[in-house]
Amino acid sequence: MSAFSRVDWERLRELREGFLAAQSRVQPAASADYFRSARDVELYDATFARRIEWKWAAALREVELRAREFAPKSVLDWACGTGAAVRALLSSPVGARVERVTLFERSSLAREHARRSLLALRPGLEVRIAKSPADCEAELALSSHVLDELDERAEAELEATLRRCTAAILLESGARATSRRLGRLRARLVGEFDVLAPCTHRGECGALADPEQWCHLFARPPGEVFQDALWSEFSRELEIDLRSLSYSFVALTRAPQPRDATLARILGRPRLLKGRALLDACSAEGLATLTLLQREDRQLFKSLEQPSNEPRVWRFERDGARILSPRPQ
Repeated sequence: MSAFSRVDWERLRELREGFLAAQSRVQPAASADYFRSARDVELYDATFARRIEWKWAAALREVELRAREFAPKSVLDWACGTGAAVRALLSSPVGARVERVTLFERSSLAREHARRSLLALRPGLEVRIAKSPADCEAELALSSHVLDELDERAEAELEATLRRCTAAILLESGARATSRRLGRLRARLVGEFDVLAPCTHRGECGALADPEQWCHLFARPPGEVFQDALWSEFSRELEIDLRSLSYSFVALTRAPQPRDATLARILGRPRLLKGRALLDACSAEGLATLTLLQREDRQLFKSLEQPSNEPRVWRFERDGARILSPRPQ
């Protein structure tokens, strides 16, 4: 990041307050275009969009490991913003074969920034602009941090777009209300699609069964972020914990996926206690809070202290609520 002025920091703070307000709405509602100038786009892309890219890197790593043959050639980024989702995709093995990208975005300033950044990352890429939801179609659809900004009509347009695609990856914040809204969208699509990740099953979302639960994960930022003076200033000015990259996502495909009923996905942040950890484990049986004793696997237990971009998909036996012989996959 380059140096920011006091005016820049005030504008970033204003943008963040708008995002948080949208996230806290009780009822779905449309958000106005929050990019007022080219500088807004630059500020957003240098800060908030970078953090979104780090979340996408974690989600795409999971897709890569769970579906090694998944390599789309055409991609739609629905409400693309400044292009964070596609940039992460093009930097991932999942995006190695992408030849064409379609951008759908209400802000012409953000859309043009996204187009330029994608061409800089992959010269020769075909980048087209969709003028309406009806013009949105591709092999893989992406959407990123958009549900909080949609009313019911716009969410229905997004859902209709996803049904015209072969696969979709939807990534949202890790906020409870937003994650549960994503879970309800997953539920409406899962009859038509199979689930790639993070679920190890295609059944009902176990988190939706309990109003206090939600499916969320934590990504790990690049290590150099913590040595960067401007990111430190970003953390202080906006009161954001750089270590906390909470997100929720679902990856869907029409191709039937092999299933292993013995696998569970560890969600959220493990609660580490003396000699034991409490873990939320999601499997075909539902979502359950289980206990892992440190003596079961000291190295695995220690790894729980930090977020990881390697997905915590485990096979284990259970003795009631206790995990026995955990084996990461």
